[in-house]
Amino acid sequence: MITMSLLWLSLRFVLRDIKFRKFISMLAVLAIACGVAALVSLRIVSASARAAAGGVIEQVFVGELAIYGEGLCDIPEFIVHEVEDAPGVDRAIPMVFVTGYMEGVMAFIFGVKPEDLDYILEC
Repeated sequence: MITMSLLWLSLRFVLRDIKFRKFISMLAVLAIACGVAALVSLRIVSASARAAAGGVIEQVFVGELAIYGEGLCDIPEFIVHEVEDAPGVDRAIPMVFVTGYMEGVMAFIFGVKPEDLDYILEC
């Protein structure tokens, strides 16, 4: 009962503040909307960059299998040995893939060990 009356009292104060401080209330709502829009747009940019990176990998390594994970440390390197043991797999190569911008242009950076790079270039 006391909680309900406190909630009702709080609601009355909020409505009073909205009524008398319209400009400040409007700015608060606008700030919240901008924050939500920024989070949504960053999520969309991240998803589209990941999709573009996947497209680049598929174009560069045609006919190859790429295993992706989620997050910064996607897949541990010891998984490479398990993938190599799978039937039909000739060789598994761990790769570091980073996207970024260089002079305003999106860049995709692939990193492999030197001995693996020699194998990739031979194929």
